[in-house]
Amino acid sequence: MAQYIAKRTLLTLPVLVLISMLTFAFMRILPGDVLDVMYADSPLSVQQIAQIRHQLGMDKPMPEQYWTWVSGIARLNAGNSLWKRGGQFWRR
Repeated sequence: MAQYIAKRTLLTLPVLVLISMLTFAFMRILPGDVLDVMYADSPLSVQQIAQIRHQLGMDKPMPEQYWTWVSGIARLNAGNSLWKRGGQFWRR
């Protein structure tokens, strides 16, 4: 029975990795991002939005962003919600 559980666990890991990669890729490939929606009607300039994008690491290559995200998930840290920030960057 233990051998069966070990085998099923080993077969499940690649599927979970593939699902996580596809989910992450679809979130990043879609046109626009959270910052485009959040700051659409804000008084921020393009440079200020680019600075926020840099602070959040959204300007890094996708593999690096994925690795940061996966390593956070492995530490049981899903990160901060971008939607719950409420535009704190430009309200300071």
